[in-house]
Amino acid sequence: MELMERSKCGRNMKHEDLSNKTKKNRAVTHRSLRYTAVTAMLVIAICGCSKGPDKYELREQAIALYEQQDYQGAIEKLNEALTASDGQVSQLQLDILEYRGECEIRTGDYDAAKDTFTALSELLEESTEKERCRELKKELETLDNIRKAAELFNAGKYADAYDAFSEYAVLDGTITGQAATFNKAVCAEYIGEFEEAYKILTEYLAHFPEDEAARREANFCKSRM
Repeated sequence: MELMERSKCGRNMKHEDLSNKTKKNRAVTHRSLRYTAVTAMLVIAICGCSKGPDKYELREQAIALYEQQDYQGAIEKLNEALTASDGQVSQLQLDILEYRGECEIRTGDYDAAKDTFTALSELLEESTEKERCRELKKELETLDNIRKAAELFNAGKYADAYDAFSEYAVLDGTITGQAATFNKAVCAEYIGEFEEAYKILTEYLAHFPEDEAARREANFCKSRM
């Protein structure tokens, strides 16, 4: 069991539009039309401006991978979507960055997540989403501390890491709180506190019942009690 290095876990997030992150199916209709020579030239000229991957479709593909808990694959698609957005600051770009930062946390790449959330925070400062910007800056501060706790874990200092994660292990809807809670359970397991780990994971699963990796670990801890 590793710190947030989870290939099969995460939140169940539904999306209907870009601002509230709900799922939305987009249909693309291809029509085959016959044009005169002049019209055909115009069509070619217009289409030439829109060649390349569609940023919205790439985002939808990334969301599908996210929901399959393939976070690394989602990151790759999100990066493609950012490239396709051609540097245009929009709600789409903000949405893509927020997804990418969350996926990076879930893969345990805290340095990358910090870079992503820093960039997102800077963009939000120039937008009307001031409250979200403040929330994000708070998450950045917590992310730094989670990264330090992870370093303790990687150094084999599991008890110290447990204490460090405990300070931020709050299931309050934040991705950092979720990460800290999961990682706290990992530390408890590593120091042989299977009952404590099971208790943490049970509470965790009450908030994230779709997290199959956490459920497997909870069952393992229960078998060791």
